Amino acid sequence: QQQQQQQQQQQQQEQQEEPAHSAGGSAADGYDLTWKQPDEQAPLPAAPPAAPAAPTPAPAPAGASGGAAPVGGGAAAAAAGADSEETRLLRRLENLRGRGDGSGEAATLISLSELWLRGYRRDEALQAAEDAKAAAGAVGDREREAEACRSAVKVLTAKEDLPAAERRVAAERAALGGGGLAEAILSLACADVQLEQGRAKEGQRSAEKALGTSTELGDKKWMASSYEVLAAAMLSSERVDKSLQAADKALALYRELGDIRKEAAILRTVSRAHAAKGDSSNAVKRAQESQALCRELCDHKGEAAALECLAGAHLAKPDGAEEAAEFALKSAKLYKQIGDAPGQVNALQTAVSALLAARESEAAFREAKEALEAARSDGNANLIGTSLELLANIHLQNEMPKKALQVAQEELEHAQEAGDAKRQAIVLQKMASVHVANNQPKEGIRRAEEALELAKSTKDKKVEAAACSVIAIHLINQKKFDDAAAAARQAEVLLRELGDVVGRVQALQLVTSAYCENNDHANAIKASWEQHAVYKEVGYKDLEASTLLGVADFLNMAKGAREALKPAQDSKVLFQQLGDKEGEAGALLTIANLQLAVQLPTDGLKSAKESELLSRSVGDVLGQASALQTACTIYVMQQRHSEAVRVANEARDLLQKAGDRKAEAAAWQAIAQVHLALCLRSEQTGRRADPRTAKEALKAAEVAHQLFRDVDDMEGQATALQMVASSHLYSGDSDGSLRAARESLEVAEAISNAVAVSAALLAMSQAYMQMENYGEAMTTAQEGQKISQEHGDEQGFVTSQELIAMLEELLKEQQKAAGRFGRGGGGSGIFGRAAGATSRGSGIDANSGAGSGVGSFGARSAGGGGSAGSFQRVQEDQDEPPSGGRGGRMGQRVDPFGRTLDRPGGRQQDQGGYPESVPAGSRSFPPGGSGGGGGGGGGAAPRRGAFGAFSAAQDAHEAGGDAAGPGAGRRPGYRGAHQPLFERQSFGLGVNR
Repeated sequence: QQQQQQQQQQQQQEQQEEPAHSAGGSAADGYDLTWKQPDEQAPLPAAPPAAPAAPTPAPAPAGASGGAAPVGGGAAAAAAGADSEETRLLRRLENLRGRGDGSGEAATLISLSELWLRGYRRDEALQAAEDAKAAAGAVGDREREAEACRSAVKVLTAKEDLPAAERRVAAERAALGGGGLAEAILSLACADVQLEQGRAKEGQRSAEKALGTSTELGDKKWMASSYEVLAAAMLSSERVDKSLQAADKALALYRELGDIRKEAAILRTVSRAHAAKGDSSNAVKRAQESQALCRELCDHKGEAAALECLAGAHLAKPDGAEEAAEFALKSAKLYKQIGDAPGQVNALQTAVSALLAARESEAAFREAKEALEAARSDGNANLIGTSLELLANIHLQNEMPKKALQVAQEELEHAQEAGDAKRQAIVLQKMASVHVANNQPKEGIRRAEEALELAKSTKDKKVEAAACSVIAIHLINQKKFDDAAAAARQAEVLLRELGDVVGRVQALQLVTSAYCENNDHANAIKASWEQHAVYKEVGYKDLEASTLLGVADFLNMAKGAREALKPAQDSKVLFQQLGDKEGEAGALLTIANLQLAVQLPTDGLKSAKESELLSRSVGDVLGQASALQTACTIYVMQQRHSEAVRVANEARDLLQKAGDRKAEAAAWQAIAQVHLALCLRSEQTGRRADPRTAKEALKAAEVAHQLFRDVDDMEGQATALQMVASSHLYSGDSDGSLRAARESLEVAEAISNAVAVSAALLAMSQAYMQMENYGEAMTTAQEGQKISQEHGDEQGFVTSQELIAMLEELLKEQQKAAGRFGRGGGGSGIFGRAAGATSRGSGIDANSGAGSGVGSFGARSAGGGGSAGSFQRVQEDQDEPPSGGRGGRMGQRVDPFGRTLDRPGGRQQDQGGYPESVPAGSRSFPPGGSGGGGGGGGGAAPRRGAFGAFSAAQDAHEAGGDAAGPGAGRRPGYRGAHQPLFERQSFGLGVNR
C-alpha cells in the first residue's frame, strides 16, 4: 500500500511537470502517446541535441523475430493495463529528456525494454536497451551502462542468439573495466547467458561473484537480483534445498524494497523448487501468493504464469493431475485473452500432460489441437513445430499413425500456402519423425532431406544445422553410420561458423554416437577428444573438466582403466582451479574406481576419503554418501568387513536424513552386499555362513525392496528381490529363496527386461538346486541361458553355462548314488555339498546392475541392456523392433551417449557425453545403463558411487586386464547406483578346487 501511494504521488508530480497533452498527444511536439499495437506504434519523442536518439518502434508482424503479438492484443483490460504502463514510461522519458537527466532517461529506457520484452516486441526492446546504454554513457553512469547491457543480453537470449549475447558481455566487460557495482551487474549478465547455455555451475559462480560485490557495497537491489539468479542456477543443477535458501533471501529483500512485481516472480521460483522437492503443499501456497500479488498489480501475464505454476504444483501430488489440468487451462485462457500465443501454447501443453496423466485422452487431444491452432494463428515456426509434435505423439500413443501423418500433412500444406520456408522445413522434420515411428524409415529420410534443402534456401545456418542433425539421428537409427557421421559433421561446420560452442559439441556428440554404434571406437575416441578441444579452445573450463570425465569413462570401457586415469586426473586439476569442490569430489571418485581397477586399493581408498571430505565441506550429502559407499567397496576388497559395515551404515543414515528414498534403497543394498560377502567368505573357507550375518543381509535386502516399491522403481525391486533370494539361501530357507526369485521374475517380466529375467531364472535354479530338485533347476537354468544368448547378455550366458555344467555333475552323482549327495564330514554348504570339499557359491554380479548375494547368479540390473518393449519370455521367435530399434513415438533424439531422448525439441544439456557402446568382449555386454556421463546439468561433475568398483578390480585381476566396470561411480539413487559391490568369482560359482 505504501508503494502504491508513493507511485501515485510520483505519477501526479510527473503529470504536473509534463506539458499539456490533448487527446493523448503532446500539444508542444505533436507526438501521439496513446497505446497502440506494434504495427501502429508511433515513434518515441525526439531527443534533445545532446542526448542520443530514442528507439523507433518497428513493426512486428506475427511470426517475425519478435514472436507473438504483444501483450494487449487481446482483452480490452489487458490493453488498458499496457496503455497505462507504457504511456506513463513514455511521458516520463519525454520529461526527463526535457530536463537533460541522462541517468533517469537510461533507467526509463531500461524499463521500456523490459516491458517490450515481456510483450515479445524484441526488436524494440533491444533498441531501447541500446539507447539506454548510450544515454548512460553520455553522462558517465557506469552502473546504468552495465544494466542496459544486461537488458540487451536478455533480449538476445530470448532471440536464442547466445553467441551474440556472450560476445556482448565480453565486450562490455572490456570497455567498462573491472570493479564496482557495474562489474557485479555484468557478472549477472554473464550468469544469464551461462544458464541459457546449460552451464548451471558456472552461472552459479558468476552469481556468487555478483552477490559478493553487491553485499560489500550494501546495494540491496542487486543483492536481491544476485540471490534470484543464484536460486535459478541451483534449481537447474537440482540443488533444490540451496535453491530455496537463495530464493527466500531474494524474497525477503524484494519485500523490503517494496518491489511487488519481483516478489511475485520469485514466489513462482520458490513454488517450482518446492514442487521439484515433492513438497506440493508449499508449492501450491507460494504459487497462490504470486497469483494474488499479480492480481493486485493487474499483471495479467504474471497471473497466467502463476496459474501455470499452480498446475505444476498440483502435478507434484500423486492424485493432482485433474486439478493440474484445470489450472493449466485457466492459465491458457488468460494468456489467450492478453494475446500471448507462446504462453497459451505452453500452458496448453502442460494441460495435455496433466490430462494424459489423468487418463483423459480425448480431452488431451482436444487441447493439443487447440495448441496447434494457437501456434498457427501466431505464425511462429518453432511454436508450430512443438505443437504439431505434441498432437502427433498423442495419435502415435493411441496407435493411430495415419492420423499423425494426416495432421503433419495438413500443417505442411498450411506452411506452403504461407510461403514460409523455415516453417515448411520444421514441419518436414516432424513428418520425418512420424514416418520413422510408423516404421517407414526410407520415407522418413526422404522428408528429412527435403527439410534440409528448404533450410538451405532460408540462408539461416542455424536452421540448416538443425536439419543436418535430424538427418544424422535418423541415419543412426537406420544403422547408416558413416552417412550419419557425415551429416553431423556438416552440422558442426555450420555451428562453428555461427560461433555456437554448445551446438558444436552437441553435433560432435552425434558423431561420437554414430561411430560407437558402428563399433568404430578409434574414431569415437577421436571425436570425444574433439569435444574436449572445443571447450578448451574457448576457455569453458567447467565443461572442459566435465568432458574429461566423460573421456575417462569412455576410455575405461574401450581401452581399460590405465588409459582412463590420465584424463580423470586432469579433470580433477581443472575443478581445483575453478574452486569447484563438488566437481573435484566427483573426479576423485572416478579416480578411486579406476585405481581399484588397476589393483591400487590403497590409493583408491585415499581418493575416496578425500572425496568424502570435500563433499562434506560443501554440504553435498549425496556426494558424501557416494564416497562412503566407494570406501565400503574397498574395505570389503581388503576383507575389513567391520569397517565396510560402518561406512555403509553411515551412508545409509545420511541418505535417510536427506529424504532421498531411492538413494537410501541403494544404500541398504550396499549393506546387504557387505553381509552377503561375509557369508561367501565363510563358504569359501569351508565354514557355514553365520545365521546372524545372513539374517542381517536379509533384513537390509527387504528394506531396500520396500523402499524401491515405495518409489515405484521396478528395476530396483527386481534386483533387491534377487538379494532377498540369496539371503534366504544362506539362511537355509530354500522355499523363501524360491518365492523371492519368482517375485523377481514377475517384476522383470513386467518391465520386459531380458537381463533381469535371466538373472531371476538363475536365482530360481539355485533355489531348486538347494532343494535337490535338479530337474527343475536344470530347466530354469537352460531357459535363462537361452534368454541370455538371444539378447546378447554375455555375462548371464557364461554364468548359466557353468551352472548347467554343475547341475549335470550333480545329476550324474544322483543317478549313481541316490541320497549320497549333500552329506559329509564338514556340514552342508549352501548347495548341500560338504563344506570344505568342493564348496560352491556365487558372489555378486558386477558390471550390469545391482547384484544379489551368493546363490544369485546373474543378479544384474534391470536396466542392464535388455530389449525393453520387445522382450517376451514365452515367445520363441523375437520380433525385430522398428527401424533402429527405437520406435514407439516421434521426436526421440539420440543423446551424447548414443541413446535416445524422450525430450522432443528440448535442448540437450548434457555436456561432454560419451557413448554407451562397449567393445566386443567387454564384461558389460551389452551396455547396461552406465553411460559415460560427462556432467549433465551445466558442467556439474557426474556423481561417482561405489557400486561395481570391487567387481571390476576382481575381474581384472582374474583376467589379467585392468578395465574398470563401466557402472563404477554413479550417484546413489540413480540407475547407475544399482551396481553391485563385488564380482562373483568364476562367474558366480566361487569354485575352490
